[in-house]
Amino acid sequence: MKNYKSFKRDAKRNAGQTASREKTIEKLIDENRERASAFACNLTKSLDEARDLVQEANFRVLRSWNQYDPLRSFSAWYLTIITAISGYFQTAKTAHFKNGVPRNIAISNSCADDTPGTV
Repeated sequence: MKNYKSFKRDAKRNAGQTASREKTIEKLIDENRERASAFACNLTKSLDEARDLVQEANFRVLRSWNQYDPLRSFSAWYLTIITAISGYFQTAKTAHFKNGVPRNIAISNSCADDTPGTV
């Protein structure tokens, strides 16, 4: 059975690993933010939807970080998550249509009208 000192030491080590993990995730997301935003804009054709898509992808990266293989490309994994979520966004968007008639869907500003890199 562990004594109090070893328990405290392990807790400190785990806290340090968690902080290091969070910094690594933030760094990788920041390095890929512009590419992810452009990719999301291309998928959705809407700046607002692209922002929502990237935000949801960031959440899912944090949630499923333990599944990421550091030997593989983070960018590819991140964009794969965005692609998977975009399918969900399309399904949710079409759910607002009833018998082919849109119900209270406002058309948001286009990605093409926005300045590059400001997503």
